[in-house]
Amino acid sequence: MDLLALISQNFLSPPVLFFMLGALVGWAKSPLKIPDAFSKAIVYFLMISIGLQGGLKISMVTLDASILKGFLAVVGFSFFSPFILKWVLDKTSKISHEQSSVISMYYGSISIVTFVAGMNFLIQSGIPFEGHLIAMAALMEIPAILSGFIILSRQHKKDPLDWNLITKEVLLNPSVVLLLGSFVVGAVANAGGKMALQQFFVVPFQGIMCLFLLEMGLMVARNFVGFRKIGGALILFSMLVPLLSAVAGVLIGNIIGLSMGGTVLFGVLCASASYVAVPAVVRATFPDIDQSTPLSLSMGLTFPFNVIFCIPFTYHLSSYFYK
Repeated sequence: MDLLALISQNFLSPPVLFFMLGALVGWAKSPLKIPDAFSKAIVYFLMISIGLQGGLKISMVTLDASILKGFLAVVGFSFFSPFILKWVLDKTSKISHEQSSVISMYYGSISIVTFVAGMNFLIQSGIPFEGHLIAMAALMEIPAILSGFIILSRQHKKDPLDWNLITKEVLLNPSVVLLLGSFVVGAVANAGGKMALQQFFVVPFQGIMCLFLLEMGLMVARNFVGFRKIGGALILFSMLVPLLSAVAGVLIGNIIGLSMGGTVLFGVLCASASYVAVPAVVRATFPDIDQSTPLSLSMGLTFPFNVIFCIPFTYHLSSYFYK
């Protein structure tokens, strides 16, 4: 299947259509709103479901050196990406040190929601993937945050960073806790428990995903600061960096021995940008930093670009390595 056909197929999938519906309704300033309590329940459900699915998969395979290589690859990619991206931003834009540091942290870390969209794409296409990628996704959020704060600390020598607070915020982040915790539960649960978990957390996954992306569309439309404030250089950055990162992820995934589905997911992870974990940690540590532009970039531009275009692109690219 060629790239245009893949993009068209992905665009017409129910979760993406619900995202577009939410964006359209939000842009039209409709009062439609998902209740906060229900919204939080949806997020927790998805995190638990993803973690459990990874645990259930990993319980059926033998741990080997390729899995260890995978974990080393995600840590290395996530830790060094912000330094490279900071250099690119300094060369191509005129934004402040704080803004470029935060943006590099956003794009060095990952979006679990984009990962879920990629996972959903593979499930609908009937393509299997390795279960330990769920744990890799949770782990990938942490190194980029730490390296981002190292970059930020260059301007805060008189006011040392509270690394205890940063470590606590990172390790106790809800997405990290739920993903890793559910992963362990899925891996060690008995046979009867696994069947029950699949009925409640895995079967309804598609429907809950549609509700979640409906809300994401609403959020994107209502919180976007505008193209004029962002500027052409950052708009280009928000499109090119995911594509180049996806290419790097596909190459690394192939080198470390992932399956085609695993390589696609790893490429999607590398292409994604955080708008949940990183904003929360930055807000807790540097409450005075304006995050409106980084959030608009990652959530308003990169997220829909990845969901609609970059996931099919990553799959199409991976198909050249796996005939």
